[in-house]
Amino acid sequence: MLTRPYWDERLMIEENQVPHVLAIGDSWFWFPKNNLLNPIFNVLGGSKCVLAIGNNGAEAVEYAKDYREQIQGSLDAWKGSIEAVLISGGGNDFAGLDDMFRIIRTRCDGFESVDQCFNSGEPGKLFDEVAAGYRTLIQMIFMAVPQASIFIHNYDRAIPTGKGFVGNGNWLKEPMTRAHVDLSLQQGIVNRLLFEFTQRLKAVESESDQIHFVDSARLHDVDDPDDITGKGTLDRTEWGDELHPKPAGFNKIARLRWKPAFVDAGLI
Repeated sequence: MLTRPYWDERLMIEENQVPHVLAIGDSWFWFPKNNLLNPIFNVLGGSKCVLAIGNNGAEAVEYAKDYREQIQGSLDAWKGSIEAVLISGGGNDFAGLDDMFRIIRTRCDGFESVDQCFNSGEPGKLFDEVAAGYRTLIQMIFMAVPQASIFIHNYDRAIPTGKGFVGNGNWLKEPMTRAHVDLSLQQGIVNRLLFEFTQRLKAVESESDQIHFVDSARLHDVDDPDDITGKGTLDRTEWGDELHPKPAGFNKIARLRWKPAFVDAGLI
């Protein structure tokens, strides 16, 4: 009897299970205490075996490189049972001191607009690379499991509070603080990153009827990042830190955003 997702393929095999859903992802699939896979397992009614691949800190551009052998092995081993593949990635490609400083200038003193804060060609160049990583991974999936439904998602409208999992975090606010980005521009920068990421995911979704974009941030119909105001799915109280919802927040996203997508795709 299935009781939870698997983050250990060997344990799944020992318990005589085979995966129906392969979840390739970052901390939204791997975060301790709770993550998105637990409530996804629940909204699937506990009837689908979910196997996770990836890790906290995994980047989308790494999936078809550093994780390629593991992913390909699982796709080949379980192609007879896999019905769907979930992909979570992109946040670690732009969050953090190293990645954020690729995107924003190291000195933003006196800047009065979000555009002034970005390095030349950014954030477009970074998200083009992220989208390329998604397309390579999706090609791998379809080559091995051509019948699979694929689900991709953005993140909710993250708030640069500086709060980390334990103590302070260095994901969003800290890099901008070190770059002397004015407080009035910091949320706008985060909104722009989420907007650009969403635009790439929408383009990827349009390439196949088997690809389904789950819009956690409710940005699908936003045509200008300057129009992003208010909350997405979560309000401020439902965030645990800068990048991760509280357990109830993950539950809410799974219920309101992922379940309808699964229904539309015929997975449930």
